[in-house]
Amino acid sequence: MADRKTKIVNFYESTLAALLASGATNVSLTNAPTTNGTTKISASSGDSSTHYFLVIDPDNSANREVILVTQSTDETLTTITRDVEGRHATDPNHKQELLYVWQYLLKYL
Repeated sequence: MADRKTKIVNFYESTLAALLASGATNVSLTNAPTTNGTTKISASSGDSSTHYFLVIDPDNSANREVILVTQSTDETLTTITRDVEGRHATDPNHKQELLYVWQYLLKYL
């Protein structure tokens, strides 16, 4: 595994702007991820140091899903990798109503 520069950003919270259907590889959020509450984060596909993880439905242990965002601009997550923890046989469907998306510090050993 290559060395990565780590940026720690906590306490970001948003909701899905639309249904995230099983098998979908892109989604929009109601609020863009930020570093400090105002500076928006964007991920570039060719620069892994800009990629970030989000947790969808973090309070639901049966439906919780960690995604890796590898391409994004503001609220639009253009390219995501679903279920990076391998918890689900198929990607779960996530409805937009009151479904939280949080950004956590994640560390894989």
